[in-house]
Amino acid sequence: MGNFINLPNELKLDIIKNLSPSALENFSHCSKNCYNLALPMRFKCIILNAVAIKIFGDGGVGAEARPSIHSIRFGRPGDWRSTGNLNQLCSSIMALGWFHNLQKLSVSYSVPSCMERNVFMCLLDRIDACSGGLKHLQIEVFEVGSAPGAYQVFYGGLSKLAQNMLGPVIDDANIWRMSMKKSSQMSLPVLDSVKILHSAINTPLHDFDSSMCRPRGYYYTVFAMGDLPRLRTLAITTDTHFGELAGSRNNEDLSLGLLAKFSRITDLEIKQPIAPTDSDIEILVSRFPNLRKLLIKATASRKRELGTIPKSPYGAIIGLLDLVDLALPWPTHPEYGLMLIEALTDRVEGWAKEGLDLKRVAFEGDRKIERVHQKKKIECLKWDTVSIYFVPSASTEATESTFEVHGDTSDDSYEDFLFD
Repeated sequence: MGNFINLPNELKLDIIKNLSPSALENFSHCSKNCYNLALPMRFKCIILNAVAIKIFGDGGVGAEARPSIHSIRFGRPGDWRSTGNLNQLCSSIMALGWFHNLQKLSVSYSVPSCMERNVFMCLLDRIDACSGGLKHLQIEVFEVGSAPGAYQVFYGGLSKLAQNMLGPVIDDANIWRMSMKKSSQMSLPVLDSVKILHSAINTPLHDFDSSMCRPRGYYYTVFAMGDLPRLRTLAITTDTHFGELAGSRNNEDLSLGLLAKFSRITDLEIKQPIAPTDSDIEILVSRFPNLRKLLIKATASRKRELGTIPKSPYGAIIGLLDLVDLALPWPTHPEYGLMLIEALTDRVEGWAKEGLDLKRVAFEGDRKIERVHQKKKIECLKWDTVSIYFVPSASTEATESTFEVHGDTSDDSYEDFLFD
């Protein structure tokens, strides 16, 4: 072993690349040096942290194995107030440019809002550098508010590498111009799915023709301006609902570009605080006409902001002619609770009669279990999540329902009130 350790790394790698998978694993347990040598050959997926950067960096034992890495994810986001964590974030973003055969990239980070725009632009640059084979992209941002002028405070504490990468502060006006210019130069020829998780990003159902420019609508510029011929799956998770996804002061190119890309999407997932309104669904149908799978989840449905049940809940869904898999929030009245299953059944069967070939329809909501005594509400016992789903009936009897109902279907499992 002593003679082996003294060999140059290039010769060591030439030797161990001939080992079988089991032998390579055994070799990796011999010492820390052996573990680091074997790491690039044992794994196709890595967590891009400080250790991985050292291994795969220029002169590192894994530098030769960069082309074998097909999947990368960032480590757990650290404390956004720590310059050490911000330096590590910048180093990880820079290192993405080493891996030209990436197929899957999952980026997550915590960043003060004053630096978010700069980090986003740097990330676009790195994604562009490794975009040739990228199929799946996920961006998760844990943004934390910061005071005006805080950028220089954070910037001054960073390493020279991080400072050079981030550059001068990018303001709200310039982020649109810069992101659209960069996105128009990007080509992701095999990108199939994109997932964005951000507490303050708007959903793609909002008005991007409005003159109101939302602070984070620029996350959508890559969809509008980039070359993404195979993009079919989009997932957005946000903690906001109100507001507008606006173009840069009514930018027509952005609006037309988004509509063109959205029309290709066949699999859409939206998680937002409240259930969509009738107008939201109408906008969705016009922007995503070719959906086969749609999931909308209300993450804070206990608030029951809808007010009253619409006269025709989710009626516009009938416009999605290719839809086969559907999941929506259970329509809820703020006082009377979840809509009756009979009414939902009529809605689902109505869609089928109008020509939708639905294979599964699911509804999920929250019941507020309240004790009622002599027609007066006494106390709220608890909140409980309930769900039902419909699948085509196997029965061929014409008199029977065309769908089977499963899940929380008994009255006492989904109704709000418990009567004494």
